[in-house]
Amino acid sequence: MSSSKRGSWIAAVCVVLMASCASKATDSGGGPGGTAGSNGGSGDDGSVGGSSGGSGSSGGGGAGTSSGTGSSSGTGSSGGTGTSSGTGTSSGVAGTASGAGTMAGPPPADGGPPCGATVAAGAIALSGNYLAAGTVGKGGYAYAYDDGKGSTACLASTALCGKGTTGVADAAGTIWGAGIGVNLNQAAATGSASPAVNTTQVTGTGVEYQLSNLPPQGMRIVIDNGGTDYCAPIGSASGTVYWSSFNTKCWDDSGTALSGAPTTATHLLFQVTADATSTPFDVCVTGASFATTTPPPPDAGNGGGSSGGNGTGGCTWSGGPASGNNGGELTCYWFGQGTSRGGGCSSFKTYCGYCGTESGGGGGTCPSGISDSVSNIATPYFAAFPVGSFGQGKYCGMCVDVSYQGKTVTATMVDECATCTDSGGHIDLSLGAAVALGIGQGNASGNPKSGVTWTSVACPVTGDIVAVYNGSSSQIYFQNVAFPVASANAGGTSASQSTGFWNFGTAVGGKAVTLTDTLGHTIHGTIPTSSGGSIGAQFPATCN
Repeated sequence: MSSSKRGSWIAAVCVVLMASCASKATDSGGGPGGTAGSNGGSGDDGSVGGSSGGSGSSGGGGAGTSSGTGSSSGTGSSGGTGTSSGTGTSSGVAGTASGAGTMAGPPPADGGPPCGATVAAGAIALSGNYLAAGTVGKGGYAYAYDDGKGSTACLASTALCGKGTTGVADAAGTIWGAGIGVNLNQAAATGSASPAVNTTQVTGTGVEYQLSNLPPQGMRIVIDNGGTDYCAPIGSASGTVYWSSFNTKCWDDSGTALSGAPTTATHLLFQVTADATSTPFDVCVTGASFATTTPPPPDAGNGGGSSGGNGTGGCTWSGGPASGNNGGELTCYWFGQGTSRGGGCSSFKTYCGYCGTESGGGGGTCPSGISDSVSNIATPYFAAFPVGSFGQGKYCGMCVDVSYQGKTVTATMVDECATCTDSGGHIDLSLGAAVALGIGQGNASGNPKSGVTWTSVACPVTGDIVAVYNGSSSQIYFQNVAFPVASANAGGTSASQSTGFWNFGTAVGGKAVTLTDTLGHTIHGTIPTSSGGSIGAQFPATCN
């Protein structure tokens, strides 16, 4: 897993069309006597949000009915008592993770403006907000949802695409973001009654997904089982998330892991996480299915580590950077200490060009209440290398297995540490990694200089390498790599590495690219025409 984030998310257990699952928002549907309703509302009737739940502001809604008495009050456009949302077939969801729930308020009388989400090529199609059987699950209504505390989202009526803004994350985790989702076993509506949301037994080894883009705030995939939601951060715009990567508290992996394919699932959600700043998003799901590929073995980063660790990465990179037996040194850091901002990122930007976020607060040597995350990595943790060892970024994207006091975590190198010593095999760990190893917790040292061993390993990546522009396609960061890039040539132009990015000296978007990694693997792909896209190739995760 990657891009971990502390907080809570929607627990979608109640679906609303015209009936309510708690208190009810008013909405003006059609009046009786054959007059058409005014656009049927935007599905906000599902907006019951607990402090960890969310408001089911579900996209476009259907057309208003021409007659009938609604269960919520409100005057239709030509008089009479309106339905809650006409025969709107988009369904809100109710948050029940904690708290009694609060109303997000009724939609506008005209049903609200249409959703302005950009429908990307290949986006999963909807018909009246309904996802037909065969894509993922047995069919069901799609919807947008949000935390009801500053984040917003809307759903396109013709495709599984959402647009909105995530609020500023708070330390309590009540402002967690927004997203889009779909019910996995729900019949299409044939009248004014709300079709039941049924459970379904999921098959396969995980969730395979493709997105039009990965919002800079980061995202999670959420699926439920037996009434409990399990989430997994995702670090790239495409990939496979295996069941063992889902956790009830995926922002720090302190909850319960999903033990296998859900047997009583009702929904699948794509959640955009809140950030340190209010940030817009516009994203489509272009692929979603239950994976049939075999998960990597536990030593490839998907197994649980002993005593609270996170398992290990892939094969050990012989000849790669390493601490030697018990020769390492560790410290911890977080973005708020001075990581740069901007440069194409909505918040923080690391030396290797990874966009980062930070939420929470607290004190101490390695504060457990602060959570940092980055996009486009295959591990839940990240780290920084001493500036002298890092050169111009030669180890950007490298993964390391770090062991201390019987625990092991895998981290991706995304940054340089200007204050770290080059001696002693020094690594500066993200707070999540430090907490997982017990560093700086309670009376434990925040700078252990003995008993530390780390080795460079293959990153447990899924999906292809991602190319991120440093302002333009003439300067590229290559992310989500199995091994660090050692050389790059695009369109016949060789690049040199400078402060983390590869400088081609000319625009190379859309051109063929040849990359060689630090182990000598050579692959061929294409530089995407926009930042954050895949090159269509990945280094083999084999060591020599």
